[in-house]
Amino acid sequence: MWTQKLSWKLKVWPRTVAMIVMLVCACLLTNYYCGRLNSTVYAHFFYLPIVIASIWWRRKGVAVAGFLSVMLLLGHFMLDSKGNITSDLVKVLMFLTVSVVVAELSEMAWRTEHEREVCHKKHEELLAEVVEEGNRTLVLSMEQLMFGMAITNIDGTIQFVNKAWATLHHMPKENFLGKHLGAFSEKEKLAEQISRLLEDTLKTGLRECEILDYGKSGKEFAVSVTSKLLRNDAEAPLGFMVSLCDITEQKHVEKKTKKINAELENFAHTVSHDLKGPLTAIGVAASTLDHLVNRHGTAKNRGEIHEMSNILGRNIDKASDLVDNILDLAKVGQVPKNAKPVNVSDVVSEILKEKAMVIAEKEIELKVDKNLGKISANPTHVYQLFSNLVDNAIAHNDNREPEIKILRLEEESPEIHRYLVRDNGASIPQESLDKIFDPFHSESSDGTGLGLSIVSRIVAQYDGDIRYFYDGGCCFEFTLRDINDS
Repeated sequence: MWTQKLSWKLKVWPRTVAMIVMLVCACLLTNYYCGRLNSTVYAHFFYLPIVIASIWWRRKGVAVAGFLSVMLLLGHFMLDSKGNITSDLVKVLMFLTVSVVVAELSEMAWRTEHEREVCHKKHEELLAEVVEEGNRTLVLSMEQLMFGMAITNIDGTIQFVNKAWATLHHMPKENFLGKHLGAFSEKEKLAEQISRLLEDTLKTGLRECEILDYGKSGKEFAVSVTSKLLRNDAEAPLGFMVSLCDITEQKHVEKKTKKINAELENFAHTVSHDLKGPLTAIGVAASTLDHLVNRHGTAKNRGEIHEMSNILGRNIDKASDLVDNILDLAKVGQVPKNAKPVNVSDVVSEILKEKAMVIAEKEIELKVDKNLGKISANPTHVYQLFSNLVDNAIAHNDNREPEIKILRLEEESPEIHRYLVRDNGASIPQESLDKIFDPFHSESSDGTGLGLSIVSRIVAQYDGDIRYFYDGGCCFEFTLRDINDS
């Protein structure tokens, strides 16, 4: 309050002193003209304090004009001036007129400015209320989040943490405020991870990673961290918003899944070995039987035995393919390993060479993009993926002029690769569309029903998606994301 009074005094006193000086000068001029020169006062100087007073004090400033008018008339009569009284009366009238006009204009200007200030003040108060309410809503929302949230300044000092953050670390919120993001634990490893995280965020604007965090007891747990760089309106770095999500349970599930996948692969290898042994023996026996019949059989029974031998051979091949596909299906359920840059054009070219005989036999026209790009993946997975889709296109294309297209489609992200494998055969029946990627589902009795299931699982392992649609031909469009082997 005292500062406002002091400010008002500093603003008013200089004006008052200046006005007193000007009025004293006016008195001296009046005395000089009327008393010594005995003539009409040269009063043009009077307009200066009159106008200034009307501007400074608005309508109250008219009092200055009144004071000077009275002083002018009193000087004329009391000092026995021989000047023309009419001239002084005209001057008085002009003083009052100028003072009133300037005072009214100043009053109007002051009211306009005052209303503008009042409106501006109300706008600021309303804006402050909105901001305050928004801040309360934001804080309340952050407090109710299921994952930990912290906001720091640009050097990593914590300004706010929500309830979930404190609960995650089994410490009260006050233990974090004012401390560096990585300093509330004695573990040097955490401080190093946090420092590296903030440095990367400052460079890229957004950073996601997994780190080992520590609670009050020092027990470590895995968390997924997302760090976002906060900027002001001028795009200058302001601080960081960091979120934590406990993924300990997820890591346990992943560990169990790896164990199950390893057991499944071992089981598949065992089944493959145990089944392929008898199948191989049956195949050898069938071949021997066929050879013996050719040498010793009679003309009457030779044809029947040949037919039975052929049936036996076909079913052995089919059973062997089924075992191989089951083994492939077990393998692709695991996380991709041994990823490296794979030239997709080379893989597709190899697949088409392997199937050249059946392609030539069915007179299939091939249309393959010259550049199918490179993808960071396990080469075997890329081979299995395209091989099964090409097999499917060959097997189910009933068009008289069969055609297969393998195309690379445009994708915005360089880490994602989109492809299309299309044939011009008949559409898959509507009732089967929900089952085409299920294991052992096949539209014909010749297939194992595992090809598209293997394709679907490979795509899923590379964080991609696959869809079937019909545009006059059967189309399988899918995406694959580059895998970082580390």
